[in-house]
Amino acid sequence: MKTDNLFAEQFDFQLPATVNFVGGGGKTSLIVRLLSEYSQSMTTIYTTTTGMHPPDPTRGMVVISGSCDVPMLEILDRIARKGDERLRRLVVTGLEDENGLLSGVPADFAARLDRELFRLVLNEADGARQVTLEMPRDGEPVPLDSANYLVPVIGVD
Repeated sequence: MKTDNLFAEQFDFQLPATVNFVGGGGKTSLIVRLLSEYSQSMTTIYTTTTGMHPPDPTRGMVVISGSCDVPMLEILDRIARKGDERLRRLVVTGLEDENGLLSGVPADFAARLDRELFRLVLNEADGARQVTLEMPRDGEPVPLDSANYLVPVIGVD
């Protein structure tokens, strides 16, 4: 990896890896930074198991929303096998809900991926609504099954 990959170097995830992020404000920013750094060398997935606002389209992310069933997994495989550098930052979610949020993927989502193609999956396992410190609420966090890492986040403001 390049030397400007400060966060990737600090975390040094042993790949393939599934990482759940939980806690207060800053999860999305941290995930997007890691996505940017790791996607320089491999196709990387950013997902959620709860819900999220659609990402900023200027950040170079490709959003794929669907039911996370077999056809969607086949589409993801084809994207990764194509090897197009423009398609390395994937945001994979369920469909948009009535509030304009992208819904979460099932907890077994990462386990159904070809881990040789998708060596890193970054999952936002709860929503903090931009608060510094968050306590779990009913139904959250929702971690991806078989995750290798759990990263707790606390805002510094």
